Amino acid sequence: DTPPGTVLRVEARATDFTGLTASDAADVRVVAAPPPGGGVVAGVVYDDTMGLPIEGVTAQLISLDGSAPGPTLPQAATDTRGRFRLSSRPGSARIRIFKSGFTESYRVVTVVDGKRTDPFDARLT
Repeated sequence: DTPPGTVLRVEARATDFTGLTASDAADVRVVAAPPPGGGVVAGVVYDDTMGLPIEGVTAQLISLDGSAPGPTLPQAATDTRGRFRLSSRPGSARIRIFKSGFTESYRVVTVVDGKRTDPFDARLT
């Protein structure tokens, strides 16, 4: 088993019937499976001024159905493409998205058991 947080390099190569080849590669971060009875919130954070993804933004689950989700607030940092993923129990989740030097943003999403929820992209200024 590959532990969550590990970054793997995935490469694909193809050759067509004329012999032309193409290839591409991407880095993929391994994430933990949603907890039993839970789902995943995934999103992307952009710099609203430049339109570019922001790395190192914190996405933090601050409430679930109006209450704190537990003694510690689940959080995740965005990768180089501005992407984040959070696992949560089902319910109405409020996500705080922040990074020093930017205004913070909030998103309210419904977490569905066994599903991935993609809120609107967050744009920080």
